[in-house]
Amino acid sequence: MTTTAETEFYNRRIYYSLIIAIAVTLFLFFIDEGYYNFNWMDDAGNWFAFLIYVFLLFTAQLLLIAFLFRNNVSRFAASVQHIGGIILGIASAFFLMG
Repeated sequence: MTTTAETEFYNRRIYYSLIIAIAVTLFLFFIDEGYYNFNWMDDAGNWFAFLIYVFLLFTAQLLLIAFLFRNNVSRFAASVQHIGGIILGIASAFFLMG
């Protein structure tokens, strides 16, 4: 049985993973094609691609939480989870869309 503190900690890790996935995707879309702006937001098709990237990056981080860092509460593990999840998510996006 899990305690309230453990559940809160796990939920916080999920929220941070979603925020990081959105932030990294926004950065990638900002630097896309060398324009360094957010004009991509005008097109609905770009939003669809944005959601796919966020989903892939977020899912990769959740997989790392579930399989590698379920009971680890250190900051190092959280950093590895986020960085590794971003790398796995981008690799999966290249694999699926490339």
